[in-house]
Amino acid sequence: MNEKSKCLGLKRNVTNFAVAHGMHHDFNYSSARDMATISWHVMRTHSFFCTIIDTKVFECHSRCSSHIYKWENTNYMLWESSRCYHGIKTGITLTAGPCLAVNYKTKCGTFDFIVVVLNCKSRESRFEETPKLVEWACNKINKVKKTNYKPSLRRKLLKNLAHL
Repeated sequence: MNEKSKCLGLKRNVTNFAVAHGMHHDFNYSSARDMATISWHVMRTHSFFCTIIDTKVFECHSRCSSHIYKWENTNYMLWESSRCYHGIKTGITLTAGPCLAVNYKTKCGTFDFIVVVLNCKSRESRFEETPKLVEWACNKINKVKKTNYKPSLRRKLLKNLAHL
């Protein structure tokens, strides 16, 4: 994971993985921006990942026994009727607090971006704060798109918004 992070241009002093499972480890750390970059890359290169993160319940058979593993997705945004949210990762650790990473994609394809929130006040607040951030981002994007600026300047402004 550290090698892939380096290939994506992430700096080791901001992101480091000591264990792959994502649970607490003193040498696991990252920023919301780096987590969004990693998420974006994985979603664009691994279609099976996209299938799993969008699934409310996922089952798979053990390779070693007849056991069936069953996971239930804790991203409650998947249950919303609009279905504009695509789950990436939920989690809670002592150092990062309640976290959430989601892909927001409008049905008409106008917007497609990733929102990452770290250290939320509560488990529930990560699901309350994310739609507020999505609304803020959509308003900013719409504002830039409606300007009379030259297309090259609009592209530059939109590109800069992608890195917030």
